[in-house]
Amino acid sequence: MIKALGAEPVELPYGQVLTGLSTRLIDGAENNWPSYVTTSHYKLAPYYTLTEHTMGPEVLVMSLRAWESLSTEDREIFRDAARKSSMFMRELWGGLEERSRQQARAAGNTIIADFDRKPFETAMGTIYAKAVTDPDLRQLIERIRQVQ
Repeated sequence: MIKALGAEPVELPYGQVLTGLSTRLIDGAENNWPSYVTTSHYKLAPYYTLTEHTMGPEVLVMSLRAWESLSTEDREIFRDAARKSSMFMRELWGGLEERSRQQARAAGNTIIADFDRKPFETAMGTIYAKAVTDPDLRQLIERIRQVQ
């Protein structure tokens, strides 16, 4: 993906990215707002571009065997708890993102949000075509890409 977007990837253990930035082994790193700040990457990489080139879903998972062992009533309790915990986590995450964003801005970092995304989307087309050969998965990716 990084090559398709026109950059040269350098694989490093996450704990060595700060050293890679400080020694100029690497020019930048992928981060969400909280990681950008908590790792101190924002101190050495003062530009943050809001590409949104990846967005990993976070899901709650339970084994089918465990799920099937539950009574109908317990399944509803689990579903309700999952919905509530999901909303609670989104609220917590949103707050952490905002505090991190404010900390980076306060440090004088430049946030780049206004740029043409079309070349990035075009570059990713070949990645999507290679990665998804299953028609159902292709439809899912198209649905995701259409979300605004």
